[in-house]
Amino acid sequence: MKKFVEIEKQSKKAQKAFYNRLRKTWGNLKPTERIIPNKKKEAKDTGEYKSKDHDE
Repeated sequence: MKKFVEIEKQSKKAQKAFYNRLRKTWGNLKPTERIIPNKKKEAKDTGEYKSKDHDE
């Protein structure tokens, strides 16, 4: 039977292995594709945006 050793008292290598088991991966999710687009910039690019400075 293995003795229980607190995580703080284990070696750095054992601690790293322990914490790596707890971490999750992104899997199929790509976080770079989840950026919310800037609506104001999109409106400027399409010509829909009108600033307050112009009297049109």
